[in-house]
Amino acid sequence: MKKLKINMVGAILMLLPLVFQPFGSIAQALSPDKVMKASGADISPPLRDIPPDLSANIDMEWIEEFLEKHPAGHPILFEKQGAPLPSVRAIDHGVQRFFGRRDSDTTLQNFDGTPNRSGIKPPDSDGDVGPDHYFSTVNSYFSIFSKTGELLYGPVSNRTIWNGFIGPWTYSHNGDPIVLYDENAGRWIFSQMALPTGSPLYYEMVAVSQTSDPLGVWNRYAFEFEWLPDYPKFGIWQDAYYLTLNQWDLMSYTYKGMGALALERDSMLAGSPGARMIHFSYIPPDNAQWMLPADCDGPFPPEGTPGYFMYLGDEPDVLYLFELAADWDDPGNSTFGETAILPVDPYIEGPFLPRIPQPETDYTLNDLADRLMFRLQFRQFPDHAAMVCNHTVEVDSAHFGIRWYELRNSDTSWSVFQQGTYAPDEACRWMGSIAMDEFGTIALGYSISSKEIFPSVCYTGRLEEDPPGIMTFEERVIFYGGGSQLCCNTGSSPWGDYSAMSVDPIQPGVFWYTQQYYPVSSNAWWKTRVGSFSFTGGGTSANPTNPQKKTRISVLPNPSADLFEISIEGLTEEEAVLSVVNPEGKPVILERFTGGSEHLHRTLSMGQYPDGMYLLIVQQKDRSDLVKLLKHR
Repeated sequence: MKKLKINMVGAILMLLPLVFQPFGSIAQALSPDKVMKASGADISPPLRDIPPDLSANIDMEWIEEFLEKHPAGHPILFEKQGAPLPSVRAIDHGVQRFFGRRDSDTTLQNFDGTPNRSGIKPPDSDGDVGPDHYFSTVNSYFSIFSKTGELLYGPVSNRTIWNGFIGPWTYSHNGDPIVLYDENAGRWIFSQMALPTGSPLYYEMVAVSQTSDPLGVWNRYAFEFEWLPDYPKFGIWQDAYYLTLNQWDLMSYTYKGMGALALERDSMLAGSPGARMIHFSYIPPDNAQWMLPADCDGPFPPEGTPGYFMYLGDEPDVLYLFELAADWDDPGNSTFGETAILPVDPYIEGPFLPRIPQPETDYTLNDLADRLMFRLQFRQFPDHAAMVCNHTVEVDSAHFGIRWYELRNSDTSWSVFQQGTYAPDEACRWMGSIAMDEFGTIALGYSISSKEIFPSVCYTGRLEEDPPGIMTFEERVIFYGGGSQLCCNTGSSPWGDYSAMSVDPIQPGVFWYTQQYYPVSSNAWWKTRVGSFSFTGGGTSANPTNPQKKTRISVLPNPSADLFEISIEGLTEEEAVLSVVNPEGKPVILERFTGGSEHLHRTLSMGQYPDGMYLLIVQQKDRSDLVKLLKHR
């Protein structure tokens, strides 16, 4: 639960990012607790020649027993269930309560992904895009499509890729799949858990394709674990495939901390049976879970850059950033440790209860507001490195939105470059996934639901030059749901678990997103949807406006809480329109004037309007600009 942490006075313009310095006590770096080779390795026949496994007999007994003892999946969160709302609530002054105004019909492809063939929920919807394919996976099945939506293979059981790979893991089929495209190597990586019945050991199954064709040959590996390797998440880096886990002892149902691992990428790309794993265990003081590894899109950072890991802190509201430096020449010298604690704007996590409403039912859905959502995406630019991530927050009572961040490192340290909370109307938005393309354009995909709107698949986004903290594009719907998820509100009513926003490796400016929906109301018969889109004309331009004809707005300091001093440059002689839009998206100030001068000064009086975030827009025929005004006392 959050308590009020700030008391700010005056109206603040959020034109530039707040640059935070790391604070607090940085934990000492850890040494590996385990270095070992893969327990098994082989090379598959071409996938197209492997007999499809159509079974869906995922062993759910361990899950049911585990959730019976820990319905929240976490002993700390278990204490939060049913807790009353805080009497003093954190104030999120950065909530975007209006839709973006950039209007573009941006959707390119739109088709159904892998369906539910097993009756299991949540789906763990995931997918990624390569040069010629889209690989879609859920908790029990996967499918491979062309980039125009033609089904090329599947849906088949996830264990099809490991058919004929003999070991204790044979026939095990336990979900939590992840698929990523390693664009720097031109390979796919696919994984899922294997929890053999009656075995004291557990396995993470990892397959790496030998080419960019996912229907070809795969190098297959099994990595062994003493504890249940729950919620595995992967990130691609130049020296390793990085992996995070929530580790559980299923004999005592005790939490064993977060696992941070490096898998030997070079050996796995080569198909070497000696591929190694460097394993670290870390139990945070607050028993937190859900750490994510950074996943690199585009060119790798300079050689020697450590892998980055992050998890969400609670009270205080921070992002904990870690580094893993893998030393494959002497793996015992590898280190894993906290490198920064980055404070973020206050927010409300809310009690851990299903509270996302749906139409035509009293059943509600979990928001999963306790964690960063997959992926933690990394991108290297010529003058800085960037990471983007997101999580769900409670904006108002039982009204949920998405808090998102862009972190930057221009020299030697990371800081929060910008952040925002997207909640443009009264519907709930959650289960997000975010990514940035090579132009600095950001896309955010998510689920949306309310008592009037069936859970549906949506996205929005922003250009690199847009005002910090604002999603400036109109919300777009990839697919409208036609039903609600029925059952169960007994402490766990799972939705999604994760989704995936990806960036096309060969089509500049094109994003791909996959998420679940229900065509009709049912207990578990969801489907998934895949959509691709571009905010920049498929990469033809990093900015749909004319970059040579640009109006720029500046806001000058003013000691009054009610006045904003506005400076506007770059006007032509044509008529200009100045508007201020309130948090509900309605204009409260509207002025028309003739430009006549390249520089104009205005004083805006805002005393009569309530606190909140406003959008100031200046438009002429062929140019415009917008900035964010944050008014509060």
